Amino acid sequence: MKIIFLTILSGILFLTSSLEASGPVASTLTGCVFDNKFYSVKGDRAYPIHFTPELNLIMYEGKTLRIKGRLYPGDRFSIFEENSPEVIKNTCEAEYRKAIDRLYIAQFRIAALKAAKKGDFNEAFMFINNALNMDKTDCDNYIDRALIYCMKEDFVSAARDISVIKTGACANHKKANYLMLQDLGRMLDSKGRKHEALDVYKIALDTCTSHGKMCTETIEKDIQSLIGR
Repeated sequence: MKIIFLTILSGILFLTSSLEASGPVASTLTGCVFDNKFYSVKGDRAYPIHFTPELNLIMYEGKTLRIKGRLYPGDRFSIFEENSPEVIKNTCEAEYRKAIDRLYIAQFRIAALKAAKKGDFNEAFMFINNALNMDKTDCDNYIDRALIYCMKEDFVSAARDISVIKTGACANHKKANYLMLQDLGRMLDSKGRKHEALDVYKIALDTCTSHGKMCTETIEKDIQSLIGR
């Protein structure tokens, strides 16, 4: 169980990584303000910025900003005194908002798995359902919830979430995280649910074909091990 939890958690933590300044580095950050917090956006990734000294951003809530200053390790940022935050747009750019939402979803998923590991399933489902309410199209949210259902040994509910992925009801079912699916299969196998585990392994095999031979070999090995018992 520990290995499964760490594998899935590490995949989610990838979405919440730092800008990794070796700093201090003179930087210009662009992003949006939500809940009095500024999120710098680069590509499809959002990073929560910690201002030193603390900066009151209430007047910029929901706006797109450009901010100049120095970036330090840990995403700490010191704003240039002569450069107040510059409002680029009075609303948050759609692509920026999407990146910030992905960060919120990742944080909900991390919290859900940590709560489930402690056996607090009410809290776990609250967090994972928050993630799903923000994005019902991402198959990985359903994989996480299925895993939590398996930890609770509610296999009927887990099967419903697995079916969402299998039938393509979520948008990225062909690009779902095959490592998470593989761990879900192993979880089902450890609970004696071999038929369901085999079904999940087959879904994982279908999603990993673009990742090369090593990917398919590891999943096929799990399938053969399951069939051989």
